[in-house]
Parts: sequence; structure tokens; C-alpha cells
Amino acid sequence: MSRRRYISSAISLDRVVNRLAAEAGDFAVLLYTWMIPHAEDTARISADPEELLYMVVPGRRDKTADDVEAALLHMASLKLIAWKRAEGVIYFDTKSFYRYQAYIPKAKRVDNSAFFATNGDNRQKAPEVAQIPASLSPSPSLKKNTSSSADADDGFSDFWTAYPRKIGKAECSKRWQKMTKKDRTAATTAASVLASHVSSQGVELQYVPHPSTFIGSKRKWEDWVDGPPAGYDGAKGAEEKFVCPLCETDLGYDENGKARCSMCEWVAA
Repeated sequence: MSRRRYISSAISLDRVVNRLAAEAGDFAVLLYTWMIPHAEDTARISADPEELLYMVVPGRRDKTADDVEAALLHMASLKLIAWKRAEGVIYFDTKSFYRYQAYIPKAKRVDNSAFFATNGDNRQKAPEVAQIPASLSPSPSLKKNTSSSADADDGFSDFWTAYPRKIGKAECSKRWQKMTKKDRTAATTAASVLASHVSSQGVELQYVPHPSTFIGSKRKWEDWVDGPPAGYDGAKGAEEKFVCPLCETDLGYDENGKARCSMCEWVAA
């Protein structure tokens, strides 16, 4: 994600963007606009609706991954984006993208026009998207309801999708199984808050605790349920307070500057 990105106010006059708002509703245009600051300078972003929900609009508790998918389908039908599900990537129309991010150096710019010239997926989806009402109510033809998926695995996939640093999934899953349903719900909310803070403040992921530490016995997630802890700024020194994801011993640093556990010899990747 690019840091400190500014979106030109001229985007509010873009006819296609306004058409998106008129046809698909305010949430769709809000999602499209907010996706831009989260995208890479190469005009790309994740194609996973659940990941986008937690990364781009974590505060919209009234929306689901199905709402995001409906909005993306309409963006694709208007060729604002090229949604490549198999590749796991969404490509923005670079003419529009760089028109409103003019400060990005030309050396970092790319040309995504080829994805739109041959984007058969968009043409096939357009008739279906045209039937989506402005309220963006989930369509029965879309993928299965995310709440059902969450129930099937006790909500771990929701937490994992929301958490900004994805490392040690197996260990994290084991700890998740020991949590109560109430704690799992709160931890998922806390993960979304942390992800939003990391994104908005440009915090390097190496300074974010491992997810298994976040939900470990010290219950770090409780500090994030209502917002960033007082005084937290993601500074490098904060990593010294992190604990080993395996035994939760306070971490130190080895001669190579990597976090290392003195108890079980675990070393950060």
C-alpha cells in the first residue's frame, strides 16, 4: 500500500465514478474511492472481497463480503477495475488511477490497458450486475453467505482475514480453539481496528505482533477493541515488548537484529 496518498478532488467530477454511485449506490463509490489509497503504486489491490472488507471499510459493520462483491462486479462492468479472481488481483484502470494520483513518479507507473482490452470476465458479468439494486442487497447468485462460513470454522477465517500480519497460522488456529465465542468476536473486532491503524499510519508489519501472540494468554487483543492503545505509534521499540508466539517469553534480538526467544530459540522470519 502506498503511504500518504492524496486523491485529487477532480474524482468527484468523473462521469464513470458518478455513474457507479447512481447505479450501485453510495457504498460502491465509497469502496472504490477508498480502495485507491490502499492500492499499490502499480494500481493493484487484493481481489478477495473479505480481505477488502476488513482492510478498506472495517468500520462498516453493516456490510458483508457479499456487499463488497456486488460493488466490485459493478465496478468491473463499468471497467473501472479488472477483477482477476484466479490471480487474486484487482487492476485499476490506470488512466483514471494516475489521473487522480498525479504525484506518483512516472518510473513507478504501469499500463494496465491490456487487462481491460481482453477482460472477458467483465463483459460476462455486466448483465448480472445491472440487476443489482442501489442498496447492494446480497444476491442469491453470489457466493455463499460469509456468516455461514464463519460458523463452520468458529470464525477463525474472519479473524485471519482481518489481521494485518499473516504468519504462524497453524499455531494461531490452535490458540483460537481455546478461546470462548465472546472472546473470538471481540478479538476479530480488535484485529480489524489494528489493521485499520496499521494501514492508516503506514506501520511496518515487522512491528506488528504475531497473530498467535495477539490472541495469546496475555490477551493483547483486549487493548485494541475500543481503538489503538494510548501512546501506541508502531515505533520500532514497541517490538521489544512482543513475546514469542510459541512460549510467550519476552523476545530479545540476536546479532543479526532478528527477534529471538531465549527460552525456545524461536527466531522471527
